[in-house]
Amino acid sequence: MLKLAILNDFLRDTPNGLDNCVANRRWLAAKTIVLGKGRYQVFEYGYDQTNEQHTDIAKYMDSLGLRCRQESWSTLWDSDPSDLFCELLSDNLTNPDCVVGFGLPNILVRAFDKLAIPFVDFEISPIRFLSDLHVDARTNMKALKESTLWEHPSEEIYHQAASIAGWAARQCPDSIPEHAGRVGVIFGQLAQDASLIYGNKMASFWDFKKELKEWGNDLDHILFKPHPYDQHNVHLKHLAAIFPDLQQTNMNCYQLLGSLRIQKVLALSSSVLEEAHFFGYETKRLVMTPRRRTKEAYSLVSNLGLLSTDVLMPAIKNARPLNCQADQTNLRDQFGINWAFPPTVVPSDFNSSTSLKISAQCSRAFSKAVNLFQKAA
Repeated sequence: MLKLAILNDFLRDTPNGLDNCVANRRWLAAKTIVLGKGRYQVFEYGYDQTNEQHTDIAKYMDSLGLRCRQESWSTLWDSDPSDLFCELLSDNLTNPDCVVGFGLPNILVRAFDKLAIPFVDFEISPIRFLSDLHVDARTNMKALKESTLWEHPSEEIYHQAASIAGWAARQCPDSIPEHAGRVGVIFGQLAQDASLIYGNKMASFWDFKKELKEWGNDLDHILFKPHPYDQHNVHLKHLAAIFPDLQQTNMNCYQLLGSLRIQKVLALSSSVLEEAHFFGYETKRLVMTPRRRTKEAYSLVSNLGLLSTDVLMPAIKNARPLNCQADQTNLRDQFGINWAFPPTVVPSDFNSSTSLKISAQCSRAFSKAVNLFQKAA
């Protein structure tokens, strides 16, 4: 019987002024229990848990010399754990055979390495245009990479990208006009996305003003596609100050990628950058995704079948995993999120004067305000 500790980013919770998606941890625990076929003891740890499985966030923050607040969470996410932090974690988990995580911060990943605790950490994969959502994975168990489930065949991803391009060619061929010239698209993100953590703070486009201007020098049109769940559109204000002729588009992101009439794609760290690669686009990433900043093995598209007893139990002992059937979870339905897939045709707003053409006057005003703020600081 193996003892497995199930964690998510428990440091992102009420004491730090943030919400914790406990549902992700519970979902992962349920999957692990069933795939364990009665051979796993599964324990969930978090701020909402009681007794030994409760994570005292204030103590963890104190061990790092930080106060409980939102800014501290972004500071610690990609930092190195202190010895006291590792001691607290070790006492909290009480000798698990393996940690199974969902969206773990890098500070926990590095702590598991220091404590020599095997772990595997999942997240929803950045590739979201396949027939179902998948997970990505990272681990410090070398044997886990030998499983046939570790990495989804890239050829299947290219075939699906080709399918979307074919759909766009038939259903919305003029989303971007054939003779539009050189077109670049910038994709936005949510302001509190962990993938935006950069230098102990949340990155913004304004941090990369020089790089953005160089990127856009040879483009005839620059489109901005905001994140579908971003109601405040903060990124647009920064970009408007850099590109006075920026146009916002409401077209579906796969409609844009499938058009094959884009020359460049840019984002801070959006998952769309990973997807654009399979359509053959030149991409520019301004912030390295934090999940890629650790030394552990990483798989862009993996499978939850890694948690089956035939795979995980041998891997923990550094033995070659047995072949196992892939998990067929319908993640898109279970998470209730589609991320713009399957794509739908949105009437082209490429030449629409109302789609958004930021006036140079507003742009200059915002730029002036930012400069005054920086001088005052």
